[in-house]
Amino acid sequence: IHPLKNIAAMNHDVLKRILGFAALTKSYFSLLTSTAMASITIMLVANPQPSQFINMVLFFFLSTAFLNSYNNLADIKSDILTKENFPLTEGVIKPRQAALFSASVLLMAIIALIPLVVQNLHLFFVLLFDLLLGYIYSFPKIRLKRYPVIKGSVLITHTVLLPIVAGSLLIGKDVFTYGWIMVPVYLMGLAIHTVQDIGDVHGDLAMGDRTLPLILGLKRSIWLVLALL
Repeated sequence: IHPLKNIAAMNHDVLKRILGFAALTKSYFSLLTSTAMASITIMLVANPQPSQFINMVLFFFLSTAFLNSYNNLADIKSDILTKENFPLTEGVIKPRQAALFSASVLLMAIIALIPLVVQNLHLFFVLLFDLLLGYIYSFPKIRLKRYPVIKGSVLITHTVLLPIVAGSLLIGKDVFTYGWIMVPVYLMGLAIHTVQDIGDVHGDLAMGDRTLPLILGLKRSIWLVLALL
């Protein structure tokens, strides 16, 4: 009986850790929502070949997983205040394990870009820039998410604006053709991220981040959201 209990306990711990690593990939956007938004945007702009579309879906899935997992690793201090039952704050996953996981996802995202080196070099560098943006968004010495407006702008760029650029490059179309739609999309995205920042004021304050709700206060932030929309 005792060996069976030990095996059951080990299996439970393994399952808990696996679910913990999966939770690392969730942040402002769910992993699937962000990937879907980027993929649908590319499909609407470029109507790509099935192989190209699968490649783009895979890349944005992995790049979003990297952006979110690295962000969660960098935000342990604030997550203690704003996130309950989270693997890093509960100790289910150690910071070193989270760092290795995030680095592995980044490597897989880069590998997913390799076919583009031959097919479309400009697209390769644009998506490589997306990964760099995801890194410096949370990297402590730069931490773009520390600054108001820039924080939301990076996330909007990853989810919608760069997919528009990627779709344009896939079909050799001038990206400025879609300039008219980028403005309202950007304003709506900034409004959404401002709402999310309202819910994270305690964590952002602990991390020293300067979000719009911390600068303007709750009431003015709500008016700003309505104005942006």
